[in-house]
Amino acid sequence: MKASKLLSIAVAFLALSSIWQSSLINAEGLVLFSDIETSVWLNVTCEGGTASIHNLSAAAGGETITLIVDGDVVYEKLVSLNASQMIEKSLSWAEMGISPPIVENHSVVIRTDDDQASASVGPCVGLGESVAHKFDDANGNGVQDKNEEDIEGWLMRLYSLDDGLELVAEGNTDNEGNVTFGELPPGRYKMWEEKRECWAPTTPTGMNQWNGGYYAMVDLSAGQQITVDLGSIYTCAAPLETCIDLEKSGPAIAESGETVTYHFWVHNCGDIILSGGAQVYDLLFGDDPIWDGDLAPGEAAEFDRIYTLPSDCGPFTNYAWAVGYLPGYPRVRDDDDWTVDLICPEPAIDVEKFVSVDRQAWYDADDAPGPEVEVGQGVSFRFAVTNTGNVTLTGVHLEDSDFDVSACAVVDPLESGDSFECVVGPFEAELGRQTNRITVTGDYDGQTYADQDAAHYLGYILAAPSIDVEKHVVIVDVGEYDADNAPGPEVEMGQGVSFRFAVTNTGNVTLTGVHLEDSDFDVSECAVVDPLESGDSFECVVGPFEAELGRQTNRITVTGDYDGQTYADQDAARYLGVETGLEPSARADLAISLDYETYFVSIITYTIVARNLGPEDADGAIISDTFPSHLNVKFWTCVASGGASCLASGSGDVLYEVLPSFPAGGIVTYTAWLHFDNWNYFADVATVTPPPEIIDPNEHNNRDSVHQYMLLFPLIFKNATLPMASQTSRVFEPTGESLIH
Repeated sequence: MKASKLLSIAVAFLALSSIWQSSLINAEGLVLFSDIETSVWLNVTCEGGTASIHNLSAAAGGETITLIVDGDVVYEKLVSLNASQMIEKSLSWAEMGISPPIVENHSVVIRTDDDQASASVGPCVGLGESVAHKFDDANGNGVQDKNEEDIEGWLMRLYSLDDGLELVAEGNTDNEGNVTFGELPPGRYKMWEEKRECWAPTTPTGMNQWNGGYYAMVDLSAGQQITVDLGSIYTCAAPLETCIDLEKSGPAIAESGETVTYHFWVHNCGDIILSGGAQVYDLLFGDDPIWDGDLAPGEAAEFDRIYTLPSDCGPFTNYAWAVGYLPGYPRVRDDDDWTVDLICPEPAIDVEKFVSVDRQAWYDADDAPGPEVEVGQGVSFRFAVTNTGNVTLTGVHLEDSDFDVSACAVVDPLESGDSFECVVGPFEAELGRQTNRITVTGDYDGQTYADQDAAHYLGYILAAPSIDVEKHVVIVDVGEYDADNAPGPEVEMGQGVSFRFAVTNTGNVTLTGVHLEDSDFDVSECAVVDPLESGDSFECVVGPFEAELGRQTNRITVTGDYDGQTYADQDAARYLGVETGLEPSARADLAISLDYETYFVSIITYTIVARNLGPEDADGAIISDTFPSHLNVKFWTCVASGGASCLASGSGDVLYEVLPSFPAGGIVTYTAWLHFDNWNYFADVATVTPPPEIIDPNEHNNRDSVHQYMLLFPLIFKNATLPMASQTSRVFEPTGESLIH
């Protein structure tokens, strides 16, 4: 034990004696020595400790207490205790004989005859780490550059200088040039490296020689990590070396008995010319060298040799070697081998035929009936051809039982393991079970090898019953009209009017129980075709009847049955009966359309287009639109063409204008800009109304509307929204018919 520590322990002994001495005498001043039972407790930290002794007996007495630090008794004394008394004292490291800081581990024990407590503490300062990193400083600049390598196996030592010169640890650098010295207390150290012949240190600068090597000083703080880069430059010229390298290659696979080419590459990998010559040997070609010549440093020679392989199967390996000579140097040699897998010819070819209706999902329908395909739907076929043998096939040819495959990109010749594909179609599916076959052939050594595969599908008709009837108004000596819309053609009272019905089976199945029924006329004399085949039709004409005054409408209904269900259609014919001798009323077919677009996040534009489709002018026609109340109208403009006229612009929540001029062929286009804040639905209707003296033969297109459900606070771009649910309808009054987009 060091003298300083002995002195500290002596001081601690005196201090603790004074601590415990106060408890040797009771309140009456009597010294107590009765035997008692005690327990002790101890807690020690980096800052100090606390110890206590407890009299577990009901009587007073004395107990000897002993304090041991790192195995040395630093205190032992008889202590006086009253009944059940507990004495607790604080301890400092100085009192325990240790001078802070605590730089190593210490054990502390306190004991009596009855009990013992112990603790272990330290080190209480942060331990550091020093790494010695050795590298080849090839350019001598004191820095490890990108292409300068670490040096492995260099001896390093670390000495502590704080308490004399003491070797801490030593080791050789690893493959990254490092030796790590860990768990180091703070202090001054000497980093030492071995001295090697032909190597001179470059960093750290000012390295000193000592003890057969070089060293650098390292000052380490508590917990610090330091890496010392130790660079050295090689100062001796490298010795000359002789070296030769040979590589032999050839085909990996060949047929037995095939003639192949081997390739050789010989290289002088040394530092001096092989002036004594270099030779390459291969016993496949005899005992003599297959190549001979001089090779300068870094020079290489390449050459080929042809050889006919044996008529065997399996791996065939042979060896070659190269030797080089230089007077005064040892002979150098390198060997290499190559293995060819000799295959016995096994010609084979395979074809697989697949069927698809969408060119996405393909079915290997080898067995009937195959996938079901609706008649008329497109069917495609894919062929996959593979050379499944171990030899190359030539004259590869495809032939299909049903389809032209001449446009397929056939691979010829087809190497072993190679494949190609071809897709033909789509073709219209036919009814019933369908089978077609593909055949592929390929030749080897005068023989033809073949394979074929079939594809199947089942063509079916999806029943779609449908029937149509058209009813026309025939005015004697005037003409025939498909008068679906009121008021229809004008007919003078008493003039003859007839009606023609045209019935067609527009479905793909035969209808039975075909029946005609008219709202106004007896059609029992009509020659009804029953059953009515798909695509067939018949006609019937009733009348003439005397025309009646006013608007007249009558309807024809046709029905037909399929598979227990009845299918029907009806059509109306209209005419306007007028008094004899009156001039026919002027007519103009007026039409209007309404559309909208959204911009940014709060602007919507309406586009309202009204047209006079003729034949008469309709001056005084009225354009109207009451905009939705929750949309704030900014303004609107109008552009007229075809001789029409309108106000150039306006504003407000209502668009209402009587057109001064609206000739046949005229067009007026209104554009309204509206603003919205927070909405999820809007609806709007625009109308065009003819002046009183004009009859509009087609009132269905006098009105157009839109309604839109939108996401609350949508992100809106031009012509695009993000609706939660969106539906736009065009409604044509008065029939209530609608077209949903």
